[in-house]
Amino acid sequence: MSAISIARQLVALCREGNPIAALNTLFAQVTVRIEDWEMRAVRREIKRIDLIESKSRWWMEKHASHTSPASSPWLYEHCEYQYDLTQKSSGKRMMLDEVSLYTPKSGKIVREAFFYD
Repeated sequence: MSAISIARQLVALCREGNPIAALNTLFAQVTVRIEDWEMRAVRREIKRIDLIESKSRWWMEKHASHTSPASSPWLYEHCEYQYDLTQKSSGKRMMLDEVSLYTPKSGKIVREAFFYD
């Protein structure tokens, strides 16, 4: 699968609210996810698809998403997201801007990095 095909399918699945299907179909079993939370001074790296899926499920359980439109894929396989979320435990509603960079290899995503505003 070409990089642009992967990117288009990723965006389509995210727009449908189905990121777990994206993980199961588009990501390699050994994928590196990097999350860089400057506001919390946290840099976290996860290297297994099952741990990435667990983290994604945790995020979805803790937040109610009102909108999370993914932009069209851009050159160099990045995508921009703007989330309108409510943290379920506190009821606090927030906006979150995110840029995600994806690295494809042999038809699968092997690395993703998230950057937040």
